[in-house]
Amino acid sequence: MKNLSNSISKYFETVPDFVRKWKLAVWLLLVAVTVVAILGLPRLNFDQTTDGWFREDDPVKIALDDFRAEFGSDDGIYILYKPKDGNLFSAQSLAAAKGVCDDIVNARAKIKEGEYSPLGHVVKVTSLANAKFLEAKDDMLTSRSLIGDTVPTSQQALDEMRRMAQEQKMFQLAYYSKDMEYGAIIIETNFGAIPVDFDESQSGQEGELTIDESMEITDFQADEKKVRFKPTDTKEYLALMKEVNALLDSAGYAEQLELHPVGNAAQSVYDAKIMEQMGMLYLGMLLVMIVILWFIFRSFAGVVWPIVVVILATNLDNLGSSGWRLASLPLFT
Repeated sequence: MKNLSNSISKYFETVPDFVRKWKLAVWLLLVAVTVVAILGLPRLNFDQTTDGWFREDDPVKIALDDFRAEFGSDDGIYILYKPKDGNLFSAQSLAAAKGVCDDIVNARAKIKEGEYSPLGHVVKVTSLANAKFLEAKDDMLTSRSLIGDTVPTSQQALDEMRRMAQEQKMFQLAYYSKDMEYGAIIIETNFGAIPVDFDESQSGQEGELTIDESMEITDFQADEKKVRFKPTDTKEYLALMKEVNALLDSAGYAEQLELHPVGNAAQSVYDAKIMEQMGMLYLGMLLVMIVILWFIFRSFAGVVWPIVVVILATNLDNLGSSGWRLASLPLFT
């Protein structure tokens, strides 16, 4: 062990002389590595989804892709809301929930063919206002909505809606809580279920807000090649959530509903705020390092070069090389 320590010490004793002798080559190598790292930064994508932690050939990832190929994406926005009047089935609460759904659907329908919008990722919006259920009557099975085109105002009609909603076992914990204090608006998206070879700009954007037939993969088992889906960029989550929040804020729904959106898209907003705060913390750490280095070395070079080495080695080169080695970098916050 002592011999190994001596060998390492002797090696590092020769490093300064070697660097001074070949300083031009060392500089060129440093510049080349830095340039390659900078070029790799745009390729780096932070993946905050749980499936980003699995390899492409992992059985869990394969099963998840098969599920999405058959049933569509399971990655959406779940908006939990609590009526401020305390009544989930009051005319005001139902009208507000219906308004949220209608605003998102109408904004999605205004997207022109070939035009990109974050709302184009929305494929379905459901809540108590438009949730459908099956009703058997006179030997006939019909599908109907809990609420029609307009929200009733009579207490008798509202009580009847509450009764029908409570009879639907699938509605509980999906559209309302057991204590009937909270409701939910489910925004389904195509995140994680967009085939790699699918061109989003060529998909139709008009018509009823449902899953586009061109994006459905109905016979994926007939093909020998497994379906591969595009990874979801964090920027896409953030862009969609900003659009949804803009719609919620513009109509003043917060005055009637206490809104709590959850999901990867909602989490991206908090992640963006955390990254901003982390930037301020890193800047503070950098200032502390500068003060300490100046106190120790009392020279400009003694401050600048350690800072440059830290920034290049631990941040730029590390992240840049990850951009070349990894398609995406899993990130949990």
